[in-house]
Amino acid sequence: MTAAQAIRFARHATGRAGPLTLVIGKEEGSICEGFPGEAIVDLIQAECPDRVILVGREYDSFIPGSLRRKIHISCCNSLADGEALALDDGDAGMVVLAVKTWR
Repeated sequence: MTAAQAIRFARHATGRAGPLTLVIGKEEGSICEGFPGEAIVDLIQAECPDRVILVGREYDSFIPGSLRRKIHISCCNSLADGEALALDDGDAGMVVLAVKTWR
């Protein structure tokens, strides 16, 4: 729910609909509870980001092929890697970070 709110806030605050890159998931082994894979798929389908970077390899198997054909989706292992990957793309537009980590 907070990831969806963050996406809506980013779009409202900038006054534009996109492009939007969503970095979402959890760092491996650092959190006892993560995002359920089904919830991530539902969020992607509802909010239609232009690009998704999944943090945590377990989420890759939840993404159906039909969604991969519509949205550029990649994977990495950490929030830092996901953020760097998103910011390296000059067309990232807005970047929303929704990654559970141990801080």
